[in-house]
Amino acid sequence: MSAAGHGAGGQEGRRAGPGHAASQSTPTFTGGATLDRIRGWFADRGWAPFPFQEETWSRYLAGESGMIHAATGTGKTYAAWMGPLAEALAQQAAMQGGPAAKREVDAEDGSPGAAAKPDENAGNGSPRTAGDVTHENRRALPPSRPLALRRERPGAAARKRASARERARPLTVLWITPLRALANDLVGALRAPLADLGLEDWIVEARTGDTSGDLKSKQRDKPPTALVTTPESLSLLLSYPDARERLSALRCLVVDEWHELMGSKRGAQLELALARLRLWNPELRIWGLSATLQNLEEAARTLVGVSRIAADAADPAGDDVACARRRLLPVPAPAVISGEVPKPYVVDTIVPEEITRFPWSGHLGLRLLPEVLDAIESARSTLLFTNVRSQAESWYQAIVAFRPDWGDAVALHHGSIDRKIRGQVEDGLRQGKLKCVVCTSSLDLGVDFTPVDQVIQIGSPKGIARLLQRAGRSGHRPGEESRVLCVPTHAFELVEFAAARAAMDERAVEPRRPLDRPLDVLVQHLVTVALAGGFHERELYEEVRTTLAFQRLSLDEWRWALDFVTRGGPALRAYPQYARLVEQDGWFHVASAQIARLHRLSIGTITGDPVVELQFLRGRKLGTIEESFIARLRPGDRFVFAGRVLKLVRMRDMTALVRLASGGKGEIPRWNGARLSFSTQLGEAVKRELASSADAPAEGGMAGGQEGGTRAPLRAGDPERTAASEAPRTDEGAERLPSSTPALMPWARSREMAAVAPLLQLQARWSTLPRPGALLLEQSKSRDGYHAYLFPFEGRSVHEGLSALLAFRLAREAPRSITVTSNDYGFELLSAQPLPRTRPRGVACSPAKGCCRICWHRSMPRSWTAASSGRSPASPAWSSPAGRACPGTRASSRPPADCCTTSSSATTRRTSCSTRRGGRCSTGNWRSRASAMPWSASRASSCSRWRRRASRRSPSPSGPTASRPRT
Repeated sequence: MSAAGHGAGGQEGRRAGPGHAASQSTPTFTGGATLDRIRGWFADRGWAPFPFQEETWSRYLAGESGMIHAATGTGKTYAAWMGPLAEALAQQAAMQGGPAAKREVDAEDGSPGAAAKPDENAGNGSPRTAGDVTHENRRALPPSRPLALRRERPGAAARKRASARERARPLTVLWITPLRALANDLVGALRAPLADLGLEDWIVEARTGDTSGDLKSKQRDKPPTALVTTPESLSLLLSYPDARERLSALRCLVVDEWHELMGSKRGAQLELALARLRLWNPELRIWGLSATLQNLEEAARTLVGVSRIAADAADPAGDDVACARRRLLPVPAPAVISGEVPKPYVVDTIVPEEITRFPWSGHLGLRLLPEVLDAIESARSTLLFTNVRSQAESWYQAIVAFRPDWGDAVALHHGSIDRKIRGQVEDGLRQGKLKCVVCTSSLDLGVDFTPVDQVIQIGSPKGIARLLQRAGRSGHRPGEESRVLCVPTHAFELVEFAAARAAMDERAVEPRRPLDRPLDVLVQHLVTVALAGGFHERELYEEVRTTLAFQRLSLDEWRWALDFVTRGGPALRAYPQYARLVEQDGWFHVASAQIARLHRLSIGTITGDPVVELQFLRGRKLGTIEESFIARLRPGDRFVFAGRVLKLVRMRDMTALVRLASGGKGEIPRWNGARLSFSTQLGEAVKRELASSADAPAEGGMAGGQEGGTRAPLRAGDPERTAASEAPRTDEGAERLPSSTPALMPWARSREMAAVAPLLQLQARWSTLPRPGALLLEQSKSRDGYHAYLFPFEGRSVHEGLSALLAFRLAREAPRSITVTSNDYGFELLSAQPLPRTRPRGVACSPAKGCCRICWHRSMPRSWTAASSGRSPASPAWSSPAGRACPGTRASSRPPADCCTTSSSATTRRTSCSTRRGGRCSTGNWRSRASAMPWSASRASSCSRWRRRASRRSPSPSGPTASRPRT
């Protein structure tokens, strides 16, 4: 085993080499003999702890909570795990060594007197050897049912396991993971040091949706010492009446891959659960692990909470919930530990040979299958990531069809496949038996597959942190290089890959912002707490407000949530099934057993369509598939699932019975809600890459062969534009692209930007390139109607909401029907009626020309405005807001002749705007909505109040409103 990190942590140290010793490279912390045993365990494997690991152990033993941030594979798992083990070793030594050892425990615990007496759950302090259970300390253990266990698992092996569970320590460590696929790998990593350190009385188990019912029942009777679980399973544990008793010995809680939870409703749900655990266990230490977070301090504060309930404070008079504000006190600042361990990343891209014939949008990337197969052939083991499960099924089928000689060396892994099949795939990866695994985000996080030396990303990663996380699946050892090969599915994704690489070099990953008062999560938590025995309104309000997500929860919002769970709110008051809680003497509890059962079955914030199980006729399960897809099929129809072509036999209850189809193809299932979100940071990085191309030097950039920089966009009616737009949309259309090649693009900062340069040149000629701080709007007319394309580059989720809002406002302004289409780059508004044209934003100064002109583009500055200044409307003064004259006009009452001028008529209230271009004047007629005076000193951008008069004789104003290329 090499010195690598396991999971998020891996094999957690570094190899000791010449001139390197643990005593020389790590600071000296308190911890005594217990930490020496930890260091000895590392040394036996040829490792030496990193300084950030030693610091974490020391801070944990001092009673602190915090955040660990280090690169993937550098040791975060054991940095968080060895602290609780060191504490357990110190308690064990105290029971064996008497008062001297007890003082050692007290010093490590950080709280005077905290460990001066043995743990009440560990016995009465009498000497014993590791693993022995005396009559005295056996009585302190929670009750168990050995007879029942013997009946369920007869035989010597079952009795041995039952005996181990009897003498195990109570639940001490909770390990929260966002993905159930990580649980088994984490359990193996956490178990590894226990036997060598003499902690045979520690049991480590997982409890997720994949855990069998038999094991869950045993965990209910006697929880393990360390439990790996998910946020949803934790909320389920908190819903039982005996939850406080079973969690009373909890000392440590670790949240793995905190960046995946923070900023989501799952994270808000976990915050509420942590607030309850902190109330029950005031000395609880909480640690978060992450490799891709930017706002570390905020992430740490979200974990530990923003305040605590003063246990020694006098109870405020009265029962009014408003009195709760007096009992909240601030919490100490959590520790933020960064592991500065060098971790090189290599991001490469497969660039198509002919970009002119590569798809401009859509597609699955299968055009580059030969190049991908060559890359897989050259590596020992490869993880091939796709963004959606249907794409993973397509790629697996394509690889198997082109390379049948690989046989069982290629596997498929995603969340809908049965857990037993997924487990077999993961074991094959660890053992190095698989050459390639096609997977989705189910293998994104924390899993340690040491043999994997290459990662292939199909399509855009949609986020900088996601690409960084997936790249870390290869070379999952400290100091080793992580490689990722990006495969574009269409041409513009080359720009995304270049932008993501540039952002990774700058470590500019996306920050995760916690949600602010998600009331639907609060409503669910109220029912969960009521199931655990009920709650008092004031006490729970205090507890909820200790979280960062709900620290600003108002009394009105709190009472709305209570009204919703007790009466269904104003809208559902007439339906008794929504009255889930009842109040008796100020105490809220669940109304019926049926509501309790239904709530426990639906705990969580993960949404999804109803699913049915897939099962062979002979009984073997394959996984789950969405009911909406299987309902469209008839018996005998073929479809693809888990890499197999299946034939539907019949539906029985909520199970689809299938058999293997003999040859042929099948339909690929579609999973709703499986689309990844395009991050705002990646969108800004993409616009920076495009801006660098637009600002390229004239000798090789977007100048299009002209001198003086960027070529002016083609306007409607220009002969070149008309000829291009009327050309047929076939492969022959590639001849319209500029003939530039990557070899002729010395300005390109990467191979990707050099390859896509011909397409960017075409966009610059037809319209303009997006850039930071600008919103590109393109309008055109076709046989379908009037189109408006906007490109904010904010992601599909933002664009869906923004496009719906704009469509609503445009329809309210004038009767029209609008069709909305959106993707990660922008959205389209389509209407049979004309859409409003772009409006002026003010007057901007152009120092290069020495005059002022109307600003038609959002990216142009709005610092220069025209104001009346007591002059007549026909001769406005041109000045800046600071009173300085516009360059070139020198406080003249009229701008130069080649700049925008205005004139007004009080009788017609009409303004004429003239711009002299090449000796000819382009005129647009406008009507003022406010008054005859077109310029107003009180309005810095009074042009925005103008509307163009509907007249066919007036040409369209110049600006970036040219038609979008038909791609």
